[in-house]
Amino acid sequence: HHEGDEPVRWLRRLAVLGGQDVPDALRLSRNDATDLSHIRAAFGTAESITTLAYRHGATLARDAALLRAALLEQPPAPGWQADTLRGAAAECPVTAADLMPALQGAALGARLKAIESRWLASDLTLTRDQLLA
Repeated sequence: HHEGDEPVRWLRRLAVLGGQDVPDALRLSRNDATDLSHIRAAFGTAESITTLAYRHGATLARDAALLRAALLEQPPAPGWQADTLRGAAAECPVTAADLMPALQGAALGARLKAIESRWLASDLTLTRDQLLA
């Protein structure tokens, strides 16, 4: 009943059903097995739906929101559908070019990862200038 007008996705329903060794038992494609893994993993994390959509796309984030709702027996948070679209369309405002030439190699990668983590923790609200400060 939480799905409302959302299109029915068999993979979402399979994630709710659970089971062991499902990808092998049902001979899922590699992509479907990966998607199922991401949907199931989303239940056990505190990541926001916006972050999940940023990392995995709007469809998997919607699936994760509905999985959480079903397993917790609570409706999804208000605005969850808009959050999935916002996260899927988002791009981190800081790029490698913003940090070069001061940083290179592993130091550049570590700094970008730290900036992205701060940005995601802010629910994608921090600006480029705020992230670079």
